[in-house]
Amino acid sequence: MAKITTKPDPKKKSYTFVRVGENLYRIKETGEYYALIKRNRKQIRRSLKTQDKALAKRRLNTLIQKADRLKIGAKLSAINLRLSSPK
Repeated sequence: MAKITTKPDPKKKSYTFVRVGENLYRIKETGEYYALIKRNRKQIRRSLKTQDKALAKRRLNTLIQKADRLKIGAKLSAINLRLSSPK
């Protein structure tokens, strides 16, 4: 599996991302899952705010569906990519 290590910064902790699935990464030190998606030549990385793999996969699918709705062109859509539903 591929590993991504963040650049060392004296103010921030260094984390190692381990690929566990398509577009799905886990931080080795904390066990939290992240989504890494590329759309319109842009990279979207979001925390899935869970340590459960099954829940992370469901949240990843939701995030991918929202990212697919982004418009291409000069005017980009203002779709909110947050995982929580509006209150």
